[in-house]
Amino acid sequence: MTISATASSQPLDELCKTCPARPLSICAHLEGSSLHRLAGIMSHRDFSAHQEIIHQEETSNLVAIIISGLVKLTRLLPDGREQIVAILSRGHSVGEVYEQLSHDSVQCITDVQLCCFRKTEFEKLLQSEPAIEREFVSRLQHDLNEARDWMTVLGRLTAREKVASFLSYLAGNKDFTETDETTGQQVVNVPLRRSEIAGFLGLTIETVSRNITHLRRMGIISMEDAQRMRIVDRRALAELAQADSH
Repeated sequence: MTISATASSQPLDELCKTCPARPLSICAHLEGSSLHRLAGIMSHRDFSAHQEIIHQEETSNLVAIIISGLVKLTRLLPDGREQIVAILSRGHSVGEVYEQLSHDSVQCITDVQLCCFRKTEFEKLLQSEPAIEREFVSRLQHDLNEARDWMTVLGRLTAREKVASFLSYLAGNKDFTETDETTGQQVVNVPLRRSEIAGFLGLTIETVSRNITHLRRMGIISMEDAQRMRIVDRRALAELAQADSH
């Protein structure tokens, strides 16, 4: 773990106001004393790709907001298999606040920067600052709704629809897309290996690869290289991803 000091002479409040994760995190609507108190117990930490931040069933004193990068929550099953239960990006929170032990391991997919708080200090702040507590609970509800959406994906959709849903999710995340100025098409930088996509969607690697190939033959996507996909027909991808609602 590398701990980095805030690399600026700006007051922490000002750094929070310009933070790229702020519009998506618990501090999105905080101002004045609430923002100042939150910034006062904050530190930045940098993690490398594939590094573990929190281990399953360990006691951790870390609560954090993802400033940049991508992490996965994994759960070790009784038979020794590892299941990806969530993929989190900028603005999401990691770390247990109301539980002593971590239910899942938190591992970096890419290089990650976190805005970190000590759990005991964060708990005290929630108790004394209703505005921060409301934002935190609201964000937890948002994350719960996302988890329910993915339960629908995993439980009701076909393999092809699952792959389309995953690519549609990435295409909707500005952290992993760029726009071709000539064509206006999105190019998605896929940060996961095929094995990780398969594990997240509950599919085999072969099934993921076969359905990516099928989407390419349908003219919905094209491959720039192994990790970059061009979204040729965004509407068709979205319709396939939402097939369960039709």
